[in-house]
Amino acid sequence: MPKRRLDRTQIAKAFGVALVQARTAAGMTQEQLADSARLHRTTVGLLERGIKCPTLDTVFHLAHAMGSDPVELVSEAAGRIKKS
Repeated sequence: MPKRRLDRTQIAKAFGVALVQARTAAGMTQEQLADSARLHRTTVGLLERGIKCPTLDTVFHLAHAMGSDPVELVSEAAGRIKKS
């Protein structure tokens, strides 16, 4: 039986939770993260609330801005999807 396709909303919400956790661990505000990643603060807010799904380059910019590895950020989000 084929695996079910992941819903875009599930992915966005899981990434949002992972992003909040990573940003908080990095000791950054949304504004600081946005400035460092060269994104608008509202974009970071939309990503964190799971309203917007990030592009691959956005994942890299966010991770770099927090001094982390993009693989860790995506892995954390993937783990959250598996739990749900």
